[in-house]
Amino acid sequence: MSHEEVRAKLESSSRALRTATDKVLNSIVSSLDNIPYGMRYVAKVLKNSLHEKFPDATEDELLKIVGNLLYYRYMNPAIVAPDGFDIIDMSAGGQLHSDQRRNLGSVAKMLQHAAANKLFEGENAHMTPMNNYISQTYQKFR
Repeated sequence: MSHEEVRAKLESSSRALRTATDKVLNSIVSSLDNIPYGMRYVAKVLKNSLHEKFPDATEDELLKIVGNLLYYRYMNPAIVAPDGFDIIDMSAGGQLHSDQRRNLGSVAKMLQHAAANKLFEGENAHMTPMNNYISQTYQKFR
């Protein structure tokens, strides 16, 4: 990057996004024991069923599918719209501001890519500097 000011701003924004993503992910990981038994049971049955259907699939591939299901269906919606799930206090007519929603969307996008171990490319090429972080974060989803 030839412009020092732009590069510095981009690095600062990338650090802030990684920090916010880490906070959300650490909150998720530290709360795994709070996942309802029924959901954990469904995940176990799904993994076992996938193993029967695809006996040549690796453990990593099976966990990737189960992790994606749990993340996309249950966690991602709460991250993107916490006000819709009573996760944050919205009393007295408060609402999330557009910057807050955009930031939550960016964190959710990072976690989506990490859950699937999907590196940024193509239309998301501007995010490729985050690919190393995505690969490292994927290991936490296991």
